[in-house]
Amino acid sequence: MDTGHPIFTSVTNKVAALTLCLLHIVLQASLLVWTVGYSSAEAVADALLSVSIGVAAGFATWYMTGCRQLVPALLWVTCVQVVTVGVVSVLSALWRNEWFVPAFQATIPFRVLFGTLCWVILLMWYDKLRFVRLATEAEEEKAQETVETAAPSPPAKDGLERISVKNGTRIHLIPVDEISHIQACGDYVSIFTASGEYLKEQTMKYFDEHLPASRFVRIHRSCIVNTEYITRIDFFGKEHYQVKLKNGTPLKVSLSGYKVLKKQLQL
Repeated sequence: MDTGHPIFTSVTNKVAALTLCLLHIVLQASLLVWTVGYSSAEAVADALLSVSIGVAAGFATWYMTGCRQLVPALLWVTCVQVVTVGVVSVLSALWRNEWFVPAFQATIPFRVLFGTLCWVILLMWYDKLRFVRLATEAEEEKAQETVETAAPSPPAKDGLERISVKNGTRIHLIPVDEISHIQACGDYVSIFTASGEYLKEQTMKYFDEHLPASRFVRIHRSCIVNTEYITRIDFFGKEHYQVKLKNGTPLKVSLSGYKVLKKQLQL
């Protein structure tokens, strides 16, 4: 799944984000001038600071939490709102005389309401983008599965007992029981164990066909997991699944992968 920030995926998104930030600054500065009596310079400086904090926090939010995780998202938004008001409050008190403090306090409800509205819009946009990406990936997975199903399967072989990985002048022999999961990495695969990660030039299809079927399940076209290391399965909306390993690692599960995993675990 693409984890890059959506702002950088197109010129349109960049222009839209910049335009919205400028509109936010202009609107907030105008309201501060008209309702509280700030000077133009003070209002613009206040708006720039507030928007800068919001932009930094909003950018990080894409990577920190999904909108389907409601409680973490709400806690994060609340913390950002408190920090924003607190920072602006302290700087404003240092900037102006004592009479300014009551004037600033009068703007707190406006700041909270305006900021919350912006956060709601941002989180809804993030949620929509995640849904579109998941839907697109699901379609690609179905197409790939159709191709793999149509292709003739080679005769089954005995399961591997260990995997050899060359690293410089060393050759590591990894018992398959110690492997928690395997992930695709271009023309290579990353083999994960409790002792570390190993890179091997091999295909996912090879391991899917040669690892012991009683323990290893291909939960995604780019991931094979050892079921002995799974502690729980999480459900995120319609046909979106995730497994959590003993070491806390989350792994995405495709719809077809979930069906195989469900059968394997007798759920």
